[in-house]
Amino acid sequence: MARKKLTEQDLLKGLDAHTAHADELADPLFQELTPLERLKGSVKHYDRPFDPVWDECLGSSDGVSDDLREDSGQVLGKALCNIADEPAPPGLRVAIKILDRWGCSPHEQAQILALSGSDSASGLSNEQLHRISGVLNLHAALRGRFTNPENVYGFMAKPNAHPVFSGHRPIDRLLNGDLEDFKMISLHIDRMGSWS
Repeated sequence: MARKKLTEQDLLKGLDAHTAHADELADPLFQELTPLERLKGSVKHYDRPFDPVWDECLGSSDGVSDDLREDSGQVLGKALCNIADEPAPPGLRVAIKILDRWGCSPHEQAQILALSGSDSASGLSNEQLHRISGVLNLHAALRGRFTNPENVYGFMAKPNAHPVFSGHRPIDRLLNGDLEDFKMISLHIDRMGSWS
């Protein structure tokens, strides 16, 4: 019996946003990287709109979708107005979009990212870059754990009975905490069982 020769279309049928880049997932473990290394790694391929972290937010032309540009002024609010008017790293705009999808107000977004009205996108501090990296990595962890978009975007805003959260929302840990809380929440997500 002769075997049918596989075409490129046949090979691409079974790929999705996660399996298409399985070779990239074999990079160093999440825990082995510093937040700055994770941020740099998360933006190195931002021109590929099907990367797991970026696919809802990036377009094919320049890495940032039109809806993100249009929404940025509304999403950022007054606390971040300086950043909305100037070119910003794609990671910052995507982090803000993710925080918006998690249900954070503009004030909460500014608090989580340690941004103030006097900050400029071109002069972000190391702590701010680490916080941006933390948001992107939490989003990646949620997308890796859940397949249902309601869980991916709803997990951070729902009260959680786990002792780590003491009945509070995971986002509250980020609002009241420091950089270690990003890592703690990410480790908790990694240790959870598989859910839809």
